Amino acid sequence: MRSFSLVLLGQFGLLDRSSGARIPVTSRKARALLAYLVMAPRCTADRATLAALLWGESGDDQARQSLRQSLSSLRRIQVNGDGLLQSDDETVRLACELVDADCLNLLQLPDDADTPDLMRVCASYQGAFGVGLESVEPAFDDWLRGERQRVMDRAIVLHDRLVKALERDGQQQEALVAANALLAINPIREETHRLIIALEAVVSGRAAAMQRFEAFRILLRDELAVRPEPATLKLIDGLRDLPGAEPATDDEAFRPSGAEAPQAGRVAPRVSRRGVVLTVGGLLTLFIAAVIWVWPGDRSIDDRRYGRMSVSLAPIRGGSDPRSQDLIRALASEASLAFSRNNRVTLIEFIDTSSRRPDYRISSQLVSSGQAMRIDVNLTAAGTNETIWSGSIPVNAGPATGFARELYGYVTSEIVLHQARLLAQTSSVPAKLWRARAAKLQTRLGVEDPTAIASYKEILAEDPTNVIALLELSDCLILRVARNQSPQRAQDIAAISDLLIRVKPLVPNSSDIAFKEGMLNKLQGNFQQALSNFEQSVRLDPAHWNAAAQYAHIMMFLGRLQEGYRLMQEATPNLLPDLGAAETAYIAGETALVTDHYPEAAQYLGMAVTGNPTVGRIQALYAVALFRANRLDEARAAAEKARQLSPNYTPESLGQRGGRTADARYVEARNQMVEAFRAVRALK
Repeated sequence: MRSFSLVLLGQFGLLDRSSGARIPVTSRKARALLAYLVMAPRCTADRATLAALLWGESGDDQARQSLRQSLSSLRRIQVNGDGLLQSDDETVRLACELVDADCLNLLQLPDDADTPDLMRVCASYQGAFGVGLESVEPAFDDWLRGERQRVMDRAIVLHDRLVKALERDGQQQEALVAANALLAINPIREETHRLIIALEAVVSGRAAAMQRFEAFRILLRDELAVRPEPATLKLIDGLRDLPGAEPATDDEAFRPSGAEAPQAGRVAPRVSRRGVVLTVGGLLTLFIAAVIWVWPGDRSIDDRRYGRMSVSLAPIRGGSDPRSQDLIRALASEASLAFSRNNRVTLIEFIDTSSRRPDYRISSQLVSSGQAMRIDVNLTAAGTNETIWSGSIPVNAGPATGFARELYGYVTSEIVLHQARLLAQTSSVPAKLWRARAAKLQTRLGVEDPTAIASYKEILAEDPTNVIALLELSDCLILRVARNQSPQRAQDIAAISDLLIRVKPLVPNSSDIAFKEGMLNKLQGNFQQALSNFEQSVRLDPAHWNAAAQYAHIMMFLGRLQEGYRLMQEATPNLLPDLGAAETAYIAGETALVTDHYPEAAQYLGMAVTGNPTVGRIQALYAVALFRANRLDEARAAAEKARQLSPNYTPESLGQRGGRTADARYVEARNQMVEAFRAVRALK
């Protein structure tokens, strides 16, 4: 009978196997020691090896002493009289006969295992081996990289075997779930994309499968200047030959109005975006982002339960010269991807008009005035042809992603407000969702609208598994705690944790849930854990630039100030300017401020104030940045605004940033900000 469960696939966990109770192992090096032993031959290693691996940068005597202390704490762990470790003067052994280790179950699964065993082992792969154990010691990090790759390679083999077994058994829905899990592990495997496209055609129909292919193909074309493999193109040809399919060449999709087909081998040049924190390089980013992720939970998220609205994007008109056509092509590509690859459970979905009639249509036109260029946008309700919103977005400077993000932000916000108005007197759950989302939008852009939280709680009382309400309520509470506006912080933190526990089984492999878990850990000062959460979020969706920015911000709390600033500079062009970007601009401004980039800090925090002038901490940090940039009159005004807002943001409030777990280097920079804030408040 095994007494312990050791979880190393994803976040570390040691549990009493009979009760499920978590056994605390607080030291990261003690966790690393257990990870090393479980992978060692016969779960045994000599003391000298462990000391050098985990305390190699200390002297020999200090390393041996540190090892003795860790072993002493681990030997005290017992369940029903069974000890976790055995040791003598020379060696240390993990009692593997008493330990059920997920990584060993995966590595040792027989090749002839049946489908239920494959499903059980694959379900245990909740993330890379040893998440959170990075940066222990250089020697250990080298070992961890090798073992992580070995475990990942085995996970890929088993997931691939599971997908094909389920497909053979006619369980296409389950096979699609497994294929999506495989894609999260290895996004650069085109065979996985083919499996998903074929399964999507069976489960959701040809249009959904073609959408998957189109997003994938566009990224291959625009980022790598390559075409899909012949086997993939053959699959797509087969889908197009199905009854009711409209013939089209793979170069015609999303082509701007009036644009000529590109010459063979010629692709408009673009600047590749780097997926922050991914260690396998740019290809991983490009291939993940190429896929329209469909969560397994999406199958239960139907239009009747959620009242989801659909939107289509018409080709961009105007501009006949080559420069304009190149610009239109880039903007159309990014805009299509911004809508179609949105992998969050949402009330608004992007559709191809060949599949069904949309609820809303976006039309746009490139307009040139001298050297200035803009896109005029019109959003209409398809049923009535009523114009819901019209506006202009400049496109002269900045990446095409900036235009796409602004367009997505404006359009989705206007649809939310329009639906909330239409359903103002309706009491159905979908109507309540739209009104709650509109109230949340108000909170994001201004003062808190308490009806958002109340509405989501009301919805969950009526429909406890409503995925959107679970996610949106957790988001509202996270924002309230982060802004220091929570009247009962501990209760809100506990509520966020409960909501995420409830929603996670409904939408597995969710970048959005990983992001929210990161925010929860960040609010609690668990910065190393938050770092792993944000890394997982970006790994699942490299277009999740908010997760990339939060990853950079966490670097600051861990004392890696310059690295955090550099990563933030890579993320912010894809986030700013943006409707409602106050929180992103705030963390970008703080990252610049602690690294003495005062003009950049003032610029970012000015964006944050413009995005939402009602938050005291934003005004306070803006005052510090202006003071450091020697813009004293503006600094005085911002400090006074911070004093007037409720809750009053004081130097003492600023001094609590990072809590008790922040690195000393951040604490030093924070204390300098506190003194600057005191000085600016004293200005006459």
